[in-house]
Amino acid sequence: MTDSGNYAARATALRETVKWVAAIFVGAGVILFSGLSFTNIEKNATSDNWFVPVLLAVIPVLAAAFAVRAGAQVISRGSPDVGWLLPGLVDGKALSEPAESLRKEVEKLAPATVVTYGDIKTFEALLADRQERVRVARTVYEGQTSSDNRRELDAAYERLAKLQEGVKDLLLCADFIQVDKSCKSARRKIFLAALVAILAAAGSGVAAAQLAPTPIEKVQAAPVTRPLDVRVYSERGLSSAPCPVKEGQRATAIGGTLTRPLLLMSAIPGNSQASAECHRPWRWAPLDDTVVIVPQGNDGGVG
Repeated sequence: MTDSGNYAARATALRETVKWVAAIFVGAGVILFSGLSFTNIEKNATSDNWFVPVLLAVIPVLAAAFAVRAGAQVISRGSPDVGWLLPGLVDGKALSEPAESLRKEVEKLAPATVVTYGDIKTFEALLADRQERVRVARTVYEGQTSSDNRRELDAAYERLAKLQEGVKDLLLCADFIQVDKSCKSARRKIFLAALVAILAAAGSGVAAAQLAPTPIEKVQAAPVTRPLDVRVYSERGLSSAPCPVKEGQRATAIGGTLTRPLLLMSAIPGNSQASAECHRPWRWAPLDDTVVIVPQGNDGGVG
């Protein structure tokens, strides 16, 4: 008697399918979902309301763990025990309700053993009878070790052995049924985990975007469109000026911007040691961040 339904191969194929589905979810899902989520969180790490994005970003990781656990339950599931599926062989134990339900499903698939013997109950009764005959033959042989008794014991063992393939057939069919159920349950769980991960990752991105500070537009310096009386103050020293400049010295901004003006400076007195170019009004365009200019009103006060 053979495994006519090839149940072992089919159960292995189901386990492999679940394993690859779980692996793909973990390999792609976690990298995509949690990576995107944590990238958004990193931008808002200094926010006081960081808890919601972090919580939503952790959910895809938990969903991946849930999917892995669901897949592992299918992969690691063992075959049903003989004494559970065929309890009549073990001290005449009663058939439990789950085992009875499983036996009915096995009979619906009609493996070779069921086709040959009609149903599992008939096969179980025959198997129990063959076991009893072995026990009796062994007892007789142990009481009188004659060649005839030995042949009878060997014949009883041989008849029992012929039924072992039938037991294997039933166990493989029952294992396939249980794996198939676990596989369907695992697929539902993995789909649910993927859906939750997608929603959580999207929610984390939305929450992080809402918490992100609004970028401040860079203020453009006002251009100098007409001569403007100003006072000049130093931030880094005025040693770069071609002529001597005092803190708060008056000047006229004639171009550029208020952060980088073109200044018309007053002439230096002729008796100073400055160069001849400084003895008449001279122009100076200071570098960025080297001077601060303060516009002056018509009366000389701060405008």
